[in-house]
Amino acid sequence: MFETIENLCETVAPLQVEVWTSPEPLPFERRFEGTFQKLEIGRSWGSLFDCGWFRFSGTVPPGERPEELALRLDVNGELLMVDAAGRPLRALTNLSSIFDRRIGTPEKLYMPLSELNISGGKFEVWADAGCNDLFGALQLNGTVRFAELVRRPARLIADYFDQRFEREAAEAGCSSDGLPVYATGHSHLDLAWLWPLRESHRKGVRTFATALANQKTYPWYCFGASQPQLYCWVAEQAPELFEALRRREAEGRWELQGAMWVEADTHIPDGESLMRQFIYGQAYWRETFGHEVRTVWLPDIFGYSGSLPGIAKLNGAEYVLTMKNAWNLFNPFPYNAFNWTGIDGSRVLAYRLPEETYNGSANPAAVMKCQRQDAQRAVSGASLMLYGIGDGGAGPGETHLELLARMADRPVFPPVIHAGAEEFFDRIAAKRDSLPGYTGELYLENHQGTFTSCELIKRLNRSYERNRQELEFASVVWGKPLPPWYDEFEKEVLLMQFHDVLPGTSIERVYREAEERHACWMERIGEWYGTRKEACFFNPTSAPLTRFQKTAEGWRLLQLPPFAWGGSRPWNGSPVRAQENMLDNGVIRVGFDTQGGVAGWFDHRTGRELLTAPALFRLYADKGNAWNIEPDTYDAPLEPGLQLVSQRIYADGPVGCCRQEYRYGNSRMRAEFRLNADASACEVFVTLEWRDPEHLMRFELPGTVDADTAQYAAQYGFEEFSTRSADSVERAQYEIAAQRWVRIADETAALSLVSDCKYGFSVKNGRLNITLLRCAERPGSFIGKDDKARSGDARYNDLGHHEFAFAFAVDHGDATLPMELAEWLNRPVAAAPETASDAGCKLDWTGGQFAVTMMRPAWQGGGVLLRVYERFGKSGVLPELPGVRLTAVRPDGRALGGISATEFHPFEIKTFRVQFSNNRSSMNQ
Repeated sequence: MFETIENLCETVAPLQVEVWTSPEPLPFERRFEGTFQKLEIGRSWGSLFDCGWFRFSGTVPPGERPEELALRLDVNGELLMVDAAGRPLRALTNLSSIFDRRIGTPEKLYMPLSELNISGGKFEVWADAGCNDLFGALQLNGTVRFAELVRRPARLIADYFDQRFEREAAEAGCSSDGLPVYATGHSHLDLAWLWPLRESHRKGVRTFATALANQKTYPWYCFGASQPQLYCWVAEQAPELFEALRRREAEGRWELQGAMWVEADTHIPDGESLMRQFIYGQAYWRETFGHEVRTVWLPDIFGYSGSLPGIAKLNGAEYVLTMKNAWNLFNPFPYNAFNWTGIDGSRVLAYRLPEETYNGSANPAAVMKCQRQDAQRAVSGASLMLYGIGDGGAGPGETHLELLARMADRPVFPPVIHAGAEEFFDRIAAKRDSLPGYTGELYLENHQGTFTSCELIKRLNRSYERNRQELEFASVVWGKPLPPWYDEFEKEVLLMQFHDVLPGTSIERVYREAEERHACWMERIGEWYGTRKEACFFNPTSAPLTRFQKTAEGWRLLQLPPFAWGGSRPWNGSPVRAQENMLDNGVIRVGFDTQGGVAGWFDHRTGRELLTAPALFRLYADKGNAWNIEPDTYDAPLEPGLQLVSQRIYADGPVGCCRQEYRYGNSRMRAEFRLNADASACEVFVTLEWRDPEHLMRFELPGTVDADTAQYAAQYGFEEFSTRSADSVERAQYEIAAQRWVRIADETAALSLVSDCKYGFSVKNGRLNITLLRCAERPGSFIGKDDKARSGDARYNDLGHHEFAFAFAVDHGDATLPMELAEWLNRPVAAAPETASDAGCKLDWTGGQFAVTMMRPAWQGGGVLLRVYERFGKSGVLPELPGVRLTAVRPDGRALGGISATEFHPFEIKTFRVQFSNNRSSMNQ
C-alpha cells in the first residue's frame, strides 16, 4: 500500500525532458523562440519567475492499460498542461511549494494519460511553466524532480483514500448535529503579492483549467472564483477555456463570487473608488453572464470599512463574506453569522468562515471544525466551508475531492451540501432577524502597518483618484468626450487597489512596475488635455479652493468656488508676521523651539493655547513587517531622535514659513511649516531621504482639546472611535485607518490632523498622531524569498526619496474644515485646456451639509451624473436647485424608481442624473 499521495504510483518509464526558457511568457505558437535546454532529473532549468515551454516525450510500453497511466511531473514550478494546439488542460504544482501544511499539502503531480488522449505508443506533451512555486519562491533552485510515466490503478487509489479517510475521521471524533455544512470549492488568488501581475494572468488560467478538469471526474463538485479582472485575463489568454467555464456557470456548478472588480482594500481607496469597484464589477457580471452577484467577497482584506455596507447595498450586494477578522490579536471577534450595519444605517448579512481559512483541507477535521466553531450555527441552521489551495491559486485537488466524496451518507458527519456560497447565504437569510448585530467598521486587531507601508503606491493611488476626478469634470464642463481608453484607465485604478498591492504588502517588482504603468497613464492623460492655458485653472471638487501664487509682478490670489474655473487676482490682504521663533497670521500663532518641535499653537479667536507640550516628529524602532506594527512599538520613542540641523523662519506676503532641516543616522529631512494668510491650519511639507531601515516616524501633537471620542474620516462620512485605553478593545486600536483626516472636539474648539496620502492615525487622551513612514522589510524578504537581492532598497519598503504633506488645523464647529483641507492639501491645481470656454455647464456649490464626489458624463444614456452624500451624520434635505433637474438613479446611472431625490438620512449616498435648463446653473445651500 502506498503511504503518501506523492508516491501513490508505480514507475513505468522515465520521460525525456526538454525546455525552451524565456524571461517573460511566450505564447504556444512562439514557444521555440526561448533558449533550449535538454534536462535530466536534478538539473535546474531557470531562475525565479523565468518562463519555459516543456516538452515531455516517452513511450507507453506494450501491455499497459492507458486508463491506469499518468505522467508524474514536478519541475519545482507551476505547470500548465496543454493539448496539441496549446489549449489548457490541467495544472500541476510542485511538491516543495510553500504552504501551511497544517491544512493540507499543495502538490498536484499527476496528469492522467486519458486527459491527453494518449492510448499507446510514442507520445509528446507540452506544458507552460513558471519557475516559481505557489507563493512566488524559487524552490530547490528550479530543478526537475520527477518526469516519468507511472501506473496508478484505480483500486489502489481508492483503497488509499478509504483508509486515510477512516483514520482521519476517527482522529477528528466525528459527530453530527443534523445541520448541513455547505462546501464550496475555491481558490483565493492574489492578483499580485509575492509574484508580479503578469504571473497572476497565468495562475488564473492554471486554476480555472484544473477546476474544469476536476468537474468532469466529480460531477457533484461546485467551484467558485471571484474578481472580474481575473476572468478578463483568462478570457483573453484562453477563450475556449472561458467558454467552458460559462457553460459550467449556466449549469450551476461554477459560482461567480464577489460584486467588486477586484478584492480591494477598503481603507485606502476613496469613496468613489469603492463605488466603482462595484459599478465595474457588476457591469461585467451582467454583460458577460447575464446577472449580478449579491455577495461582497473579501475574505483576506486587512479590516472592513464601515462605509462598505452602504456602498454594497446601493450596488445590489446584500451579503458579505469575511474571514480575516478571525486574526484579531487581542479580542476574538464574537460572531460568525451576523447583521452588519454601516455608518449610513444600511444593513447586510455577513458571515465569517468558522474554519478561519479560505484554504480549507476538506478533511473530516475541517468539516467538524465548521460544525463546532460556528457560533451562530444553532440559530442560522447551516455553516459554510471553502476548500482548496489558495493565495497563489491552484484550487482543490484530488485529495480534497476524494475525501469529500467519502462523506456522503455518513450518519456521523453533518450533511455536506455541494453548492455555491450565495445558496448558503440565501438559506441563513431566513433566520437573519434572530442573528446578532454589529455596527461600524469591522476593525482588524492586526495588520495596521498596511495603512502606511509603501508610500509610493499610496501616492500613485491618490494621483489616479485626482486625475479621474479632473478628467471627468473637464469632459462635462467643456464637452470634450472622455478618451476611448478611459474605461481601461478606470480599471487600472481599480486593479492597483487590490488588497495586497495598495496596502504595501507585495514584492518590490510589483511597485516598480506600478510606477512605470502610472507614468504611461500620466502621459496619455496629458495628451488628452493638449495645450493648457497659462492663467486659467479649474476646481473639479465641491470644496472651495484658495491658493497664493507668486509671480514676477507679485503675489496673486486664486480663489475658485466648487466646480468653477478662472484666473487669479492680485493679492492685497494682511501679511503673515514672522518673528524669531513664531509665525502669526492673526487667526493662529505657531511657535517653534530650538529642538525642531512646534512649541506653541495659539488660537486668537478664543485666546486659547492649543498644545499641552511641543508637537514634534518622533522615531520608533519598527521590528514589524509590511503588515504589522507591533503592539509595543509606541511604548518608547528612540532617543536621540531626529536632530535639528538648521532653522529659518521668514514671511513673504501672505505666506509664512519655518524651514527646518533634520538628520538621523544616514537620513536627512526638510520640513516646511507654512502658515497662509487668514488660514486656520498650518501646513507641513516634508522632503525626506530615508536610509535607515526598521524605523517608523510619526508626528505627534499633544492638544488641549480632549473628548471621549474622535472622528476618523471614512468613505462618504466618518466614524467615531474611543480616545481612551480603558479596556482591551480600546488598547488594541492603537492605529486606526482614516481617509486622510481625524478630528477631536470639545465645547469650544476642534483640532484636526489632515494628510495628503497618509492613512494611519491615532487619537488617544488628547494626543493626535499621524504615522508618516514605515521602513519595514518587504514581504518577499520577510518569507525569505524576494525577486531581487536581499539587500539595499529591494529588501525594505520606503528606503529612498519621499515628498508628502500634512496639516494641523483648528475650527470652532465648522466640521468642513478638515474635509475640504484634505481635498486640496498638496494637490496641484489643474490648468484648463486651451479649448476651455464659458460655454460649458457650471454648477455653483457652496458646501454645507452635502458634498459631491463625482461629476461625470453618464456611462450610458447621455447627460451628466452627480454623486452626493450627507457628510455631517445628520438627516437633511437637499435644497431645490434653480435651473437644475435631478433624477435619482442607480450608482451607474441606470433608472431607479420610488426614491426621494432630496431627503437624506445620515451619511446617505445618492446618485442623480442632472439636466441643465441653462448653460449656467446654481446650487446653493
